[in-house]
Formats: sequence, structure tokens, C-alpha cells
Amino acid sequence: MANKFRGASLEFRCLGYQTMFLKKFNEYLKIVRPDTSANNIISGNIYVDIHGKMEIVNMTKNYRCEINIERQGWFTKVPHKLHGKVVDETGRIRYEIHGRWTEYMDMKNVDTGDEYEIWK
Repeated sequence: MANKFRGASLEFRCLGYQTMFLKKFNEYLKIVRPDTSANNIISGNIYVDIHGKMEIVNMTKNYRCEINIERQGWFTKVPHKLHGKVVDETGRIRYEIHGRWTEYMDMKNVDTGDEYEIWK
């Protein structure tokens, strides 16, 4: 983990990745976590923000999920917003992902246009 002090905030960047094995599906996942920052640590209301790129790779099927989490700012109208995509082994986008990491995540099938709730 790498840390940076930026005056009124402290940023944490995870180095490397985590691996996970899903026994039920017999699949291996590689997860690169997004950055985290603690803001207003000197004055004001302190809050934690998750931002940056998160990547989940299914090593068994060679599918890749890329999620971009937007940084919360002073003028952000919709905090905790995220968007991303799921790409298959040929590089074709199969699903689009959107939502807010604190409330919900939805997934849309690019081919059919059907939308699914991942969690709420």
C-alpha cells in the first residue's frame, strides 16, 4: 500500500492485486482495487471516498470487468457514481455497468438491451 498526504486529505493506493477462487463455479478471479482517500482530516466533516479504476479479471474464462469510480468533489452533484463494462475474451463489450457504489449497481446487456439489478 502506498500513502500520500495531500494537505487536507490522505490517499491510499493498493499495490498489486488479490486473487479469489469461486468453488461453486470453479473459477479464479484477479481483483485490482480502486484508490481510497480520507478527506477533510484537518478541518470540516471528515469523509472517506473510493475512486479510480477497479478491475476484475476472470482468469478461467478470460472475461474482464473494468469499473471507473468517480472522485467526489466539492461541486459533485451525484457522489459515488460509477460506470464500467464487461469485456469477453475477444475484446467485445458484453455488458455496461452503472450506478453508485453506496446505493446500487445495474448491468445492461449490450446485445439485447436488457437491464439487470446486480445489487441494491
